[in-house]
Amino acid sequence: VITADTGTPVPGASVVLIASGGTGETLRTDEEGRFETSDLPRGFERLRVTKAGFVELVFPRSLADVPLPTSASFELRLVRAGVIAGRVVDSNGDPASGVAVSALQTAYLEPGQRMLAPRRTVSTDDLGLFRLYGLQPGSYFVVAVPEESDQLDLPSTATFIGARKGVVRTFFPATPTEGEAKALLL
Repeated sequence: VITADTGTPVPGASVVLIASGGTGETLRTDEEGRFETSDLPRGFERLRVTKAGFVELVFPRSLADVPLPTSASFELRLVRAGVIAGRVVDSNGDPASGVAVSALQTAYLEPGQRMLAPRRTVSTDDLGLFRLYGLQPGSYFVVAVPEESDQLDLPSTATFIGARKGVVRTFFPATPTEGEAKALLL
């Protein structure tokens, strides 16, 4: 297991060999990013690699019909995960705690029907700080919504619903409208 950007080994990555039914064997990469097993789980279907600071890799989506050799050597490249961090303040400049902050990406449910789909949501802490981590490279919009608000629904195909009186959602950089929001590129 190596990094996609530099090709350096990724020691301590978790490698899970997943069998049908969700069971499997968990291995760790060594200092050179290598792992090995002498016995693939019965019904082996896929391989999942995770490491803090990297995007999860599932390779391939299904191995059910792929003939596997008794010995193989191959490279798995992990992409470094992106982070969006910041601070939310109220209209007086004081920290806003308990605010839901979401990283959103453009998605299309049907041709021409654009939606903003949440990829990760966190709450601000007592200092108004947030950290959205583990994001795949791409373009993201950031929105802050007070948690008692019903303005953000979080299924994978979420869209915004009508504003509640006295509650304001805010897109980066400090605008209440999606059309004026600026995307961040990771």
